[in-house]
Amino acid sequence: MNPLPLIRAEGRSALPFAAVFILVLALAIALGVAAAALERSVRKGSAAAADDFDLVVGAPGSSADLVLASVYLRPAALPLLPGSLLARLPGDAGVAWAAPIGFGDNWRGRPIVGTTADLVTLGGRRTLAEGRAFAARTEAVVGAKVPLAIGATLKPQHGAGHGNPIIPRHQDHDDEDDDADHAHGDAAYTVVGRLPPQNNPWDHAILVPIEMVWALHGLTDGHAADDGRIGPPFDGAAVAGVPAILIKPRAVADAYGLRARLRSEGQLALFPAELLVELHRLLGGIGTLVGAITLATQVLVFVSVLLAVVVALAARRRRLALLRALGASRGFIFLLIWGELLGLLGFAGLLGLGLGALLAWGLATIGSASSGVGLPVAVGWPEILRVAVLVALGAALAIVPGWLGFRRPVAADLRG
Repeated sequence: MNPLPLIRAEGRSALPFAAVFILVLALAIALGVAAAALERSVRKGSAAAADDFDLVVGAPGSSADLVLASVYLRPAALPLLPGSLLARLPGDAGVAWAAPIGFGDNWRGRPIVGTTADLVTLGGRRTLAEGRAFAARTEAVVGAKVPLAIGATLKPQHGAGHGNPIIPRHQDHDDEDDDADHAHGDAAYTVVGRLPPQNNPWDHAILVPIEMVWALHGLTDGHAADDGRIGPPFDGAAVAGVPAILIKPRAVADAYGLRARLRSEGQLALFPAELLVELHRLLGGIGTLVGAITLATQVLVFVSVLLAVVVALAARRRRLALLRALGASRGFIFLLIWGELLGLLGFAGLLGLGLGALLAWGLATIGSASSGVGLPVAVGWPEILRVAVLVALGAALAIVPGWLGFRRPVAADLRG
């Protein structure tokens, strides 16, 4: 006998119970899928955001603060590097280009970053989405998500901004009074270019000549008096100091040589990937713990549901006994019960996989909006294999209700 018609009939007759069964298991599975997919997303997104930054140099202090401020544009109080280092580095044999990073101002919450044109074009390797790189002190290049058109003007405001790409709605409207409260007098920049989308915090940044940032804060501008040019070479004696310098080495060997030399001089020089490796190692440990807890929770949910199924078998004992009396074998009864549970587990697994992908996408969207770091989410083979293992485990546990079902005495159940 073929148990499939009866399995379908039982499913239709017990639809509310089956729906609850599937939903509970699907939600348990979805949590595990979302946690695994989101962890991988954070790893990929944070690494991609640092791709353009080979070597970062700062004064002795916190490595995490240096990378978070210079690469991810998170506000941090960094000690300043001596101006002589900025004057020397662009001319070093192993340096393709070196760009200073200066903070201190914002435009409606978006950070204004003082630097040189080399960082705008990555030494000529990057083509802007619109316009050109700045060529004068009062010109600016905006990130892909800054709501300013080419030719627009902006007034810098005191403070580095909140470092959060989620900008309060009212701040995106023209509010000259609010700008004036914190503005640098009549100072203003004209937008001359726009960076291509990068899916990182630099999409919300405004890049300007660092000379103007120094001048607005009453510091020497790195050049001789009355010299209105921008960019290197800088006069070391005329540079007040910079929080960080981003270096593009000419070759891999140059990168390691520069790092070793700068460290020997007492500076903090590191590859952003070094810090990311440590963070990912910590994240991996936390992810393993979360995964183990999630798996244990899922197993407990599976066992609880299957125990409920065993209890529910008591309500079906007369029907099962009637099937036995009509000639159904013990094996048929076992396949009937086991097949019903396997079908429910399969539906729950597929639904859980879909819900997990949706949950991971939603959390990644929220995380990306709050951090500015693009978090690419994709449910891959690791999650599919995880769900398959859980369904296989559930199928193995479903043997217990099937075994109990075909062992029940027919005569006693018919009388009951």
